[in-house]
Amino acid sequence: MLAKSILGGDFITAEEIMVARPGVVYSPEQIEQLASTLPSEDVLRSLKSGGYGLMPQPPSAFSLLDVRAIEAPLFYTPTGGWYEKQLFASTNKTGAGWLAIRKTPVNGSTNKSWEEQNKLLSGFEIVPSAAEMSWFITTFYKVRGIRLFEKVYVRCSDIDSGGSHVDVGLFDVWGLDVFSSWDSKRLAFLGLASARKF
Repeated sequence: MLAKSILGGDFITAEEIMVARPGVVYSPEQIEQLASTLPSEDVLRSLKSGGYGLMPQPPSAFSLLDVRAIEAPLFYTPTGGWYEKQLFASTNKTGAGWLAIRKTPVNGSTNKSWEEQNKLLSGFEIVPSAAEMSWFITTFYKVRGIRLFEKVYVRCSDIDSGGSHVDVGLFDVWGLDVFSSWDSKRLAFLGLASARKF
C-alpha cells in the first residue's frame, strides 16, 4: 500500500484500530470508503516531511467524553473531572474520513500566546478539537505503543466556559490530561496542535 510505504508506522488502518481497540468497529462500507479516499501521493509525502500521523477518524462522531469512555484508564481523569460538564466535552465531535495530526507541537509554538501560535499555521493547517486529539493520541498508543505528547500540552480549537482554549497532553504513565489555560499565557510546555486539511 502506497500510504504505508511512504508513512511507515505513522500510517494506521481501520483494521489495525479494530484489533487494538476491540470496542471500535468499522463497517465494510466504511473501510471501502476510506480506501477510496486516501490522500494523494503528494499529500502523503508532505505528511511524512511535516511529521504527521494519518489514521481514520472514529466510525461515528465521538466527543471527548466518548473517546474517554472507550478506555478510561488511558486518561489522567478516567471519570468526572473539571471538563465533564463543560459543553465542549460532549458537543464538539470528531469528523469522518481520514485524520492527519502533527505528532509534535507546531514548530516554534511553545512560549507563545494563542494569537501568536496561530500565526505559525500554514494555509493547509487547522487546529483540531480535543476530541480529535484525544482519539489520535490514545489510538496511536494502542496501535503503536508510542506515547505522543508525553511531556507537553497542545492547545486545541475547543473553548471552555471561561473563554479559554482547551489543552491536551502530558500523556505519561498517569494518562492523557485535559487542561485549560488563558489564551494570553506563554508556557514552555504548551504548544499548538495542528491537523492537515484535505
